Amino acid sequence: MNLRVLAAAMIMAASAAGGDGPVAVKTSFRCLWWSEQQMNGLDPDNPPEKGTEMELRKWEYSDPVGVPHPDVVDVTLEMTNIGARKAVLVETSVRWRIGPVDESRDAVWSAWAPLGKAEVGAVDFGEGRKVRVPVDLAAKMQALAPLRRWPFALEVQYNVREAGRMRLLAAGTALLPIHAGD
Repeated sequence: MNLRVLAAAMIMAASAAGGDGPVAVKTSFRCLWWSEQQMNGLDPDNPPEKGTEMELRKWEYSDPVGVPHPDVVDVTLEMTNIGARKAVLVETSVRWRIGPVDESRDAVWSAWAPLGKAEVGAVDFGEGRKVRVPVDLAAKMQALAPLRRWPFALEVQYNVREAGRMRLLAAGTALLPIHAGD
């Protein structure tokens, strides 16, 4: 079973177990990068503005241009209300799998830390909303560099709650592998 299918299954199971809800949630990691056309003949010392949104399945620095490795990644939650009208609050937390720069096998998970909250407002039956929460990968890498450590994965946990009542409508996690490249 590939990671994407497993992640989708985990999200659906977590949403179903989340309680009184129902809010369907699809998660992804998204970023801005250069289009294929912009990459043809791109000067890495004087690049054009990144303007093409794309989904990341992993972060990898193996090619200075062709493989996306943005400084900031947006965790995107696309929610659809499949129950009664409700106001929705989204809470996100993050943890990192950190280890020695050259040895991913020795990496361990950090504790969960709050990432953000977003109040979505009233959502009618069948209506969708998108919440984006930025994660600064470059800042994490810079903080770890003097310690000769590397973040080998980023995991985001989310809880979708009914605002006011705080009833859990959906919950799940999304994982982004991070590779140092060559």
